[in-house]
Amino acid sequence: EMAKLETFFSYKCEGYKTESCQFLATLKLHFYAEERERELHKGVGYITFMVFGIQYSVPIRQLDVVFKFPTKYGIRQNFSKDELLDLWLTIAGPLPYKSSRAKSSLIRSPVLRYLHLCIASAFFPKKTTGHVNEGELKLLDLTLCFILGHTRNGIEMEGDRADTSLSVVLIDHLIGFREYAAGIHQSGYGGSLCAGGVITSILIASGVPLHTPTHTATYIDMEYLK
Repeated sequence: EMAKLETFFSYKCEGYKTESCQFLATLKLHFYAEERERELHKGVGYITFMVFGIQYSVPIRQLDVVFKFPTKYGIRQNFSKDELLDLWLTIAGPLPYKSSRAKSSLIRSPVLRYLHLCIASAFFPKKTTGHVNEGELKLLDLTLCFILGHTRNGIEMEGDRADTSLSVVLIDHLIGFREYAAGIHQSGYGGSLCAGGVITSILIASGVPLHTPTHTATYIDMEYLK
């Protein structure tokens, strides 16, 4: 709720493999170049993609409405590096943060471990959530800055100083899947993407006709969290 992800986490959508793959293969993020355009369109930009040969264009502000994200105008996150490093020592540790060794099991609070699981599996989304990458640490920071106020060593928590749109963060991550898929293909090893449920909400909001779902929705055990 503090990170404005409550509605996003509540969605339970089935996955559509063909539609999702075409979406990811053609997804582009466009930003308005001038402040006048931002004011006119009430947002920072829009996305375009193609499914079954039809081109779609969706404003970022429409994605904000779909996921109930607050409307923001930043386009690139700007967190204090010292704040993020000290946040890790505050909630986990004992070693300094390094993504390759930052295991989620090191987070001391069970509630925060489950929050990280929600962020990693739903927002980014990842099938394996054993490590805390920098993007996930940033969303933890965005949540905890309103609760903690300061890190263990007294650093005042500011969160994202650029006030970046969460829709932009999400779309930017989805675009990165193309590079991941290309790398998996070139390596010859098998791999999988688990973003269909996230993409389905965007496809429905864009009016894309969906065929038979290929993956059922998976659920977070909210009763266990309570």
